[in-house]
Amino acid sequence: MATDIGKLSIGAKLTLRYTAALTVTITVAALVVYTQVASRINREATLLIEVEGRGLADQFREQAAHDSSGAAAQWLKSRMGPIVGQIESDLDLGVDLIDRDGRTLLASGSLHRTPPPVSHHMLNGSREEFVRAVNVGGLHPYLLYATQVPGGVLRTMISTRRYAGNIQQIRDVFLLSLPIVLVFTALLGWLLARGSLYPIAQMTATARSIDGEDTNTYVPRSNSGDELDSLAETLNGMLDRIRGSVLRMRRFNANAAHELRTPLTAISNEVEVTLERERTSDEYRVVLEDVLLRVHQMASGVEGMLRLSQFEAGLPVELRQPVDLAAVIDTVREFFDPLAADKGIELRGEYHSPLVVNGEPSWLHQLFSNLVSNALKHAPPQSRVEIRVDKVGEWIETRVSDRGPGIPQDQRGKIFERFERGTAGEHGYGLGLPIALEIARAHGGQLELEPAENKGATFLVRLPLVREPTL
Repeated sequence: MATDIGKLSIGAKLTLRYTAALTVTITVAALVVYTQVASRINREATLLIEVEGRGLADQFREQAAHDSSGAAAQWLKSRMGPIVGQIESDLDLGVDLIDRDGRTLLASGSLHRTPPPVSHHMLNGSREEFVRAVNVGGLHPYLLYATQVPGGVLRTMISTRRYAGNIQQIRDVFLLSLPIVLVFTALLGWLLARGSLYPIAQMTATARSIDGEDTNTYVPRSNSGDELDSLAETLNGMLDRIRGSVLRMRRFNANAAHELRTPLTAISNEVEVTLERERTSDEYRVVLEDVLLRVHQMASGVEGMLRLSQFEAGLPVELRQPVDLAAVIDTVREFFDPLAADKGIELRGEYHSPLVVNGEPSWLHQLFSNLVSNALKHAPPQSRVEIRVDKVGEWIETRVSDRGPGIPQDQRGKIFERFERGTAGEHGYGLGLPIALEIARAHGGQLELEPAENKGATFLVRLPLVREPTL
């Protein structure tokens, strides 16, 4: 049964839960109302018998005060018939007068037909009066009121049949109306559930319509500011990330096809020309060496594109750790010092340790290696390349500068584009700066080209600072 309920739609589940909750609420409310009404009806019955009994007893005492008890008894005898007759028949009023020995002196109505036993507390005078329910046969009990009067005990009794009928009528109304209320409740719950779940239905329809070719569709929002709007925003954020991944894959495929087409064509042509006639072993060797060089260049380009795709996906949280940026830059300087010395370039660093960021050491090493390599490529001999690191507020700013010819104004906006080699980029695939940019972004930072003040170029890397490192 639990499995069957689990297969129901959300709307059906909400309707069942809403109906069940309202059923419990209505049932509890009905029981409270029924109990209160029944108690009130019983109090009215008790009040009626007390009013009738006390009124008759007061009149009897007044008669006994002026006349003898015998004359008062005669007066009561004359009043019994009219009193019993003027009360509704379904109340079945009864009146009797009992002497101190428990003998019935006078009786009328129900107390004449089926008198209950007399309480010994009333006969010995230990109690002045009482009201209690007595069972004298039949479907419904009677209410008996007894009080002390001169010469004995005066009792009045009425049937509770009318009051029990009123209580039963109220119970029947509740029992008959409850199924009708539940049916309307279920219908209303279904309508409310459908209305509440309509945005989810729209989200589902939109999600089903989205495929790999669709890059512009978003899950609709109701602008109500509720949880469904939060869900829509979450789904739209997820769609943006998925679209970004799809676009990166498409861009990677397009770039790979574009960059590999030319060398593959050249290799194919060179091999075809070589095979047109017999060649000497030295000629074959020259061709194979040229093919091998082109293959190595292609492998380097493919590796660069794969790393760029990896960096674009972001840095996984589990790889993040406190990293001393000064130590990373020291390693980069040690690696490039021999190359800089061969070119007659001074590789200078201005920074102090520790400079801690959250990141991955090998990724950061790749970032600054690309920038230093780019600077050494463009710096003229007998110049210098500077690496300067500063703490600015919540950021660590690293500047890599060279004294080269600089970047023309018309190319400054293209330097971070993939496969953009620039005027001096005859060799390579133009992926160094795009890779550096994606690594900076993966670390929550930025990479930008600062405005040119003199000759050369200055690249600024801004990374979030860790205030309390735990290395």
